Amino acid sequence: MKAYHCLVTGSSGGGKTTWLRQMHATTKAASVFMTAKKRESNVAGTPVNSRRGLNTAVRRASRGSDVRCKWFGASYPQDAETVREWAHDVHEHRDWPVQIIVDECQNDPGMDGSTSETGGAIRKGLHEDRDMAIKWVVCTQDPQDLDYPPLKQCRTFVWCGPAKTWHKGFLVYYNLEELDLPQREYQVAEIDPSLPPEVVWRGETNPTYA
Repeated sequence: MKAYHCLVTGSSGGGKTTWLRQMHATTKAASVFMTAKKRESNVAGTPVNSRRGLNTAVRRASRGSDVRCKWFGASYPQDAETVREWAHDVHEHRDWPVQIIVDECQNDPGMDGSTSETGGAIRKGLHEDRDMAIKWVVCTQDPQDLDYPPLKQCRTFVWCGPAKTWHKGFLVYYNLEELDLPQREYQVAEIDPSLPPEVVWRGETNPTYA
């Protein structure tokens, strides 16, 4: 089984975090929600901040969809490396698909290009983990903050809320029409970045997760 990585983007208040909560709660895979924030409301699952906590969640689960963990106050790249190692272990011993959500992923030095091309757990995961059924969901307000090599590993872009002025460069690079994107907060567009890039689905975030 292959997993296809995803970039979630959009300006502050556009509904990105609501969409991430929704992805986390509804996936059939084991899922870990990572954020540098000390608290994040309405995120499903058990609070964890160590490999031990993740292992406990797996031991208590009968299937991957039972595993919902939330890691607040995450430090990148160290904590992302811990979660990645755990996901590899789950793949090897349980053969469950795993979803790893990383909010504000630009805080990882491996994602903004400030380290070597092979540096950073998230960057490595985007390049190497797809065939292990490990899906990375990376989120940032401005995708231009991210280095191109890890970004190109994302099979799907999800745009939340209306585009802002600072998104212009990204829209031009991927030849995206602003009018094809959401015009209001909490609207969502799924973009296939293949040539030619196109919006393949439109919808709204579920208010349950707002």
